[in-house]
Amino acid sequence: MKSSGAKGLGAVHHRFLAGEGELIVVDEWVAPEQFEGFFAGNEKVAQIAASAGVAGPPEVSVFSPVASAGTF
Repeated sequence: MKSSGAKGLGAVHHRFLAGEGELIVVDEWVAPEQFEGFFAGNEKVAQIAASAGVAGPPEVSVFSPVASAGTF
């Protein structure tokens, strides 16, 4: 799926981080429900994950921003 499709559904940022045998994908969405609607049952996401060697379902965590000193 092109990033423009995800952006149109509410994605703000999408970044990959790798280290010591792990791959982490950090997404920022306008609302968790928008991410869930995009991700749930999305065959294209499953195909991309499989082609990257991801085994098994991903672990998904949802966090909310916290305003604090030093945030930029």
